Amino acid sequence: MAHTGRQLALEMIQKFPGRDWIAELADRTSHTRDFIEWHLQEDIAVPDDVKRAAEDMLRPTVLDDGKPGNFA
Repeated sequence: MAHTGRQLALEMIQKFPGRDWIAELADRTSHTRDFIEWHLQEDIAVPDDVKRAAEDMLRPTVLDDGKPGNFA
């Protein structure tokens, strides 16, 4: 898992190409899109709730093929 906002952004971009994962993070955390985007541009740790939401999104589910970001 990424340690800074920029690292998290790179990881999420790779796992969710073409998907509006920023909006999903905002929805999952009840933060604004601007709040999420600001943290993703910084070399600082993201807030814990954003980190947890991202971890949940990256975790494989029963419905996918076992690879993060691949949903049935």
